[in-house]
Amino acid sequence: MSPNPAVLGVLIHAVLSERAGRPPTRVDLVWTGLEARTAYARPTATVLRELFEQAQNHVLIAGYSFDHGSAIFEPLYAVMVKSNVNVDIYLHVERARFHDVLSRHIEHEVATFFAANWPFGTPHPIIYTAPRTVDPRLKESLHAKCCVVDERIAIVGSANFTDRGQSRNIEAGARIEDRSATWIVGPA
Repeated sequence: MSPNPAVLGVLIHAVLSERAGRPPTRVDLVWTGLEARTAYARPTATVLRELFEQAQNHVLIAGYSFDHGSAIFEPLYAVMVKSNVNVDIYLHVERARFHDVLSRHIEHEVATFFAANWPFGTPHPIIYTAPRTVDPRLKESLHAKCCVVDERIAIVGSANFTDRGQSRNIEAGARIEDRSATWIVGPA
């Protein structure tokens, strides 16, 4: 059965009309390292801080390593308290040693994350780990790094939130904003 040209015309017109009314997707370069102070890129930590301050409902953070999280998470904690923002963190966990019990190793790594990076107390983010990335017999790792705020703004890039990743390495990423998007984030 061939499609009805009149129906196809109405469908195409409806799709084009809907797209014409949508705000455009915006993509900005984010950068870290000594060369980050340029006219065409903004420092990753600055952009992330702004996103945390603007969060209204949900923040998803995945894959980063941290060594000075309290400074990074301070504005996030503030919106969690003020606006009841929910936060999910998919935590990068160091690989266990062969003699470690995996569940204890993961518990230790999560406790270490909170002790070193979350001095604020409650509320806490929900922490997720990928046990396959911790198992010393496997070669998988949680290396991807992204942050999604309110299902409409994301930062995707290579910079960890460590001194090295924010000040010594040259790292690049993108801030993507699509105010018309409804992304599915969090555990299924």
